[in-house]
Amino acid sequence: MTDTLTLTEEAFLIALGAFRDAHADTPPVSWPNKHYDPDPDTLYLEALFLVNKTERAGLTQNSMTRERGMFQVNVRAPQGKGPVAASLMAGDVRAYFLPAQRTTLINGSVTVRLGPQLAYRGGAFGENNRNVIPVTIPWWVDQAPA
Repeated sequence: MTDTLTLTEEAFLIALGAFRDAHADTPPVSWPNKHYDPDPDTLYLEALFLVNKTERAGLTQNSMTRERGMFQVNVRAPQGKGPVAASLMAGDVRAYFLPAQRTTLINGSVTVRLGPQLAYRGGAFGENNRNVIPVTIPWWVDQAPA
């Protein structure tokens, strides 16, 4: 991981690392802010953070703030190798972040809540000789004023 990550981002990367470690066919992961040269014939995961602006969660100026965003895991598979492995991996990533498995991720003083929508899988598309299947996990964090 890098020094530039927030506790929220770290919580997701820890969870994705746990998924990778527990998965039988462990794919490599392209982590944010780190250079990665994928093998052209290998399926891999790409972790991305999409963060919205922070908003007040209460009525007063000194109320809690709420940060919302999406954690996206792109399953990137070589074109011409068949879509089944990528599709199954995307389904496994989505299932790992569903409420039946977990509703929160805790990292230090930050509790990341998953939702309110369920993790969802987008349609496959082609990019740079790879099929890409995005899996998106919506999240939010409430933080007390400092």
